[in-house]
Amino acid sequence: MIRSIAAVVLCVPLLAFAQAPKKSADQVWNDLYAKREGKEHQFNRFLAETVKGRMPGTALDIGMGQGRNSLFLAALGWQVTGFDISEVGVKQALAEAQKRDLKIDARAGMYMHEYLTRNASQIVQSLKPGGILYYLDTMDKADWERSGGKPVPVVRMIAVKEGK
Repeated sequence: MIRSIAAVVLCVPLLAFAQAPKKSADQVWNDLYAKREGKEHQFNRFLAETVKGRMPGTALDIGMGQGRNSLFLAALGWQVTGFDISEVGVKQALAEAQKRDLKIDARAGMYMHEYLTRNASQIVQSLKPGGILYYLDTMDKADWERSGGKPVPVVRMIAVKEGK
């Protein structure tokens, strides 16, 4: 009798762990951004090179996270709308924009990777003449945090809609 009780007691924690609900994508990103609260993250150099020398216009930041790229563009005079799955990240972006006296339109919404892959052609078609879209899905050194020099999955894209 004691052996069977011990076996049950040992299995219960494993069973509870195995049945623990998985976090949703928004919960994962909310947790990540909550841990990164107050840390400044550099804007994307690829983006900076893309807009260098261009007149400010309207920008859509898909998957804006804490808004590092939205804030960079807004500081250059761009009218920026961004969205991200993380309410925490969006709130942090809006707070930082207010702190820097910048204007961005930021909204919590959908998971951007799925949105981009399903709707890439419609996104490109929606660009105004001369509009830019950038996207690249690769392994590279991350520019938003330390990855120990190891390549990590990185998504970037660039597309320019030519004028008529």
